[in-house]
Amino acid sequence: MKIKAVQLDLARQKENIDFIKNFINFIKKYGFNTLVFYLEGRIKTKTFPYMKDEESYKPEEMKEIVNYAEEKEIDIIPVVSNFDHTEQFLQFSQLKKISELREGIQGRFSSSYSGVCPSLEETYQFFEKYFSEIAEIFPSKYFHVGNDEVWDIGFCSLCKERIKKGETQADIFAKHIKKTYEIVKKLNKKMMMWDDMFELYPEALKKIPKDIIMCTWDYSYFVDLPHSHFTNFEKEDVFKKYEKIGFQYLFCPRELLIPNVYSFTEYAKRYKPLGGLITNWERSTKFQFNCFPVIAFSGKLWNCKDIRKFDVDKEFSFILENLIGQDKIILEAVKKYYFFPSVNYFFSENYIRGEISPLEEQYFRSMKLIYEILKEENTENKILDDIKIELKEQILKFELRKQLYENLFSNETKKIKSLLKELDKIKNEKMGKWDVYRKGIPCKIELYYNSIKEKILKFLKLKNKSNHFLFLYLFLPDIYGAPNLSFSICDKNKNWKKIFENLNLKPVFPEDAYYCFIFPFNYHNYINSVKIEVCGYGGQGITYLKIIDKNRNEYIPDSIKETQGIVENPTELLTENLRWTYLGTREIKIGFKWNEYREVNHSIEVNLVPS
Repeated sequence: MKIKAVQLDLARQKENIDFIKNFINFIKKYGFNTLVFYLEGRIKTKTFPYMKDEESYKPEEMKEIVNYAEEKEIDIIPVVSNFDHTEQFLQFSQLKKISELREGIQGRFSSSYSGVCPSLEETYQFFEKYFSEIAEIFPSKYFHVGNDEVWDIGFCSLCKERIKKGETQADIFAKHIKKTYEIVKKLNKKMMMWDDMFELYPEALKKIPKDIIMCTWDYSYFVDLPHSHFTNFEKEDVFKKYEKIGFQYLFCPRELLIPNVYSFTEYAKRYKPLGGLITNWERSTKFQFNCFPVIAFSGKLWNCKDIRKFDVDKEFSFILENLIGQDKIILEAVKKYYFFPSVNYFFSENYIRGEISPLEEQYFRSMKLIYEILKEENTENKILDDIKIELKEQILKFELRKQLYENLFSNETKKIKSLLKELDKIKNEKMGKWDVYRKGIPCKIELYYNSIKEKILKFLKLKNKSNHFLFLYLFLPDIYGAPNLSFSICDKNKNWKKIFENLNLKPVFPEDAYYCFIFPFNYHNYINSVKIEVCGYGGQGITYLKIIDKNRNEYIPDSIKETQGIVENPTELLTENLRWTYLGTREIKIGFKWNEYREVNHSIEVNLVPS
């Protein structure tokens, strides 16, 4: 492979110059020749002078890093997204005028300014100037323009007019790529881009220059064939297609899992990739060190002459010995950590997750076992310390989730408040490390952990003053969809009350298709019927529902009153089992090309009776 690269996500988390230089030393040691900086608007220039000094890099600071990398024979490729993921630019009033949602309209998923308008010449004028300033800093012959996850094409009045006149979303996407390509070409650079939007707009591939380098990302636990990201987990032999068309490409696993890296590499090695790129994302509430073993493993794998003779377990053990020491029990525990997917719970002030699945229980028992082995290891090793604090946090969040569920009908909060104190300790420990590793860089740690604590305490208050609890049992075979659920209750006089609206409720694990959420609420009338509504993308399965009051009286489905839109197997909702009623369509690709599709409603109204 010509390119053996690692990415640092500096857009979501700025790192100091000394760390980056040491990171360059690290990747050089393990055989990498390229460092990719995911920047968005992190560099302050004459064209984009709006970021605070402490939140941005000056051009001369970046040049210092580039010069250091050149000494180490490491090429640095910048990534500046110029379609979606342009929030850092659009947060400033001076640039809001080039947002696709500048007219105060609702996008596909939100009304936030995340993407720019491809129908405004000012969009390209801004990026042409900014790209030229960034290109002066980085001598690499490559320039990466992002262009992933472009959700809002065809929403503003100008773009709507183009579609009205006969252009498609795919046409607009392709024309944007060609305009961007011309800008990059003027800079004497080769354009790179993420390729996920071609899953939705495959026809656009035929309309763009063939010397654009495609970057294919897939973060599945195991990659036998790359799969799509928002089209029903569709698998495709994408590199076979690229070689047939004539595109060069990189394969891009992530820094979290050993199986993701070696399986994606095995697939890529069937063909002739230009290179590999270990991506790195979203580390504003954690540090970088626990990703070092996966990065080191990738470097060793990618420099192996014959992948068929590469022993994954043996080689990874050697790497861990070099990075954390030779204690065999510690090594085996750490190795197991990198073969488990990372799980992160999100807490809400309005609802909690329901019963714990066997998969959840098995996962967290394994995490506890690993942590018990590692916690007594007193060492100054940054990687081991990073693993321990992340394990401790994952276990603590699981315990909080478990206690919230188990004490749903109890006023007992002692255990939960004790766990919240432990969360404060993790917060303080990370803030202490922040002053060492990221001194002078704005810190999001306190805000993040205080937000979790605040949401849990608000939920406890809501729960204690509520007199009913909705148990909603869900089925979602494709977590990469985006169905939005709403739920309402009705009394005998046909008075409706909305319990929640437009929530996207996902399972913890992709493999856990069955799951439950619980919503406390107050209601003082007799509940006659309920309505579940779904809009958005991918549809939503419902296996059962029930409402339980404070006195433990249950109200369960008795009959189907009415359905609207697409509702498969409506009567399956009447029985508590693993069959499901499905609201909406599982097809995403067709609906995505019709922007109003997100508002199409599918609903079922169910009569309830006391159990």
